[in-house]
Amino acid sequence: MNFQNLENIINHDISYGFSGVAVNVIFHNKSIYKNNFGYAYRYNPEGNLVSNPQTLKDNMLFDIASLTKIFATTYAVMYLYEQKKIKLDDKITKYIPEFKFENTSYIPTIRDLLNHATGVAPFFDFYNNHIADSLYSQDRETTIRFLKTKMSVIESAQKYCIYSDIGMKILGCIIETITNQRMNDFLEKNIYSKVGAQNTCFNPLEKGYLPNQIVATQIDGHTNCGTTSFNNIKTNTLRGLVHDEKALYSMGGIAGHAGLFSTIDDITKLASLLYQENTFFTQSTIKEFSQPSNINPSFGLGFWTAKGRKNRPFFGEKCSDQTIGHTGFTGQCFISDSQNKITIIIMSNSVHSPIIYPRIFEGKTYRTGMYGQLIDSIYTELGL
Repeated sequence: MNFQNLENIINHDISYGFSGVAVNVIFHNKSIYKNNFGYAYRYNPEGNLVSNPQTLKDNMLFDIASLTKIFATTYAVMYLYEQKKIKLDDKITKYIPEFKFENTSYIPTIRDLLNHATGVAPFFDFYNNHIADSLYSQDRETTIRFLKTKMSVIESAQKYCIYSDIGMKILGCIIETITNQRMNDFLEKNIYSKVGAQNTCFNPLEKGYLPNQIVATQIDGHTNCGTTSFNNIKTNTLRGLVHDEKALYSMGGIAGHAGLFSTIDDITKLASLLYQENTFFTQSTIKEFSQPSNINPSFGLGFWTAKGRKNRPFFGEKCSDQTIGHTGFTGQCFISDSQNKITIIIMSNSVHSPIIYPRIFEGKTYRTGMYGQLIDSIYTELGL
């Protein structure tokens, strides 16, 4: 199988300006297609093509953005669940006694956090001194204190699934409380090192990685074509600093919603825990976390599901309703389809592109940047 249609789509997009992408297809527990396309670094801060672009190669680290929610936070909760150190229907206050919302007495459960049903807002820009007012913070411990006691809900709990970075950051706080260590230390010791994911970490520059070993993201730091400013803002092309401002400035690069860096080989190893027998997660735990929410079937526990329509533009139309996965804003997507025994990992740098409008990236207008057509082409090639 040569996956010619997949390659045609990607090569077309790269010829018109898309930066780079790595793809791995695992079918019946075996990698049947793996390839890199394009560039790890292609654009200067003005959005012009550089004369010496850097080719995307194996073992380069990607900022995996919201895949952190899966391969860090959800995996940590699953691990603790297996160890009977956390229960899904426990209230947050069991682990953080001082936890409260500002505008309701209701205390959500761990399950509510995982399926985004707490009613809490999607995000809050603690780091921005122009808008955060009394909740301004570029200090991790201060931000954690605000997360525990100063957040507000925008909707009643368990009424809607409101995709929330805040909820996942709170989960990160719970993980750190239970384990009595930073998330990164817990994950590296208990999961990443044991599955051989040696190139998966937070804050890779502090781990000794060089910028040219890391795929570039936003070309002008966080300035968004000069429309954004706040204390300590980064202005150069990001390579090794997490693209998510809330993780970088307010959480020291280590957060439950974003901050993790990894390679396609490491993500493949981590994703294999969902479909290969292992000592980390039982099938009953995977089934529990994969179950679509009664509130919105697009959400499982941490994972997104293909049962709801919300995720089909990313997951494609051909995968089964039993498919789980997630995307990452910087250009990542993974799906694991238990019915068809296929796992697909797409890692790109779609935000390393000219900026059409503040936070609207040209790279996300390409088919490669939306994932769904790539995934459907793989299913078609396999006759699924």
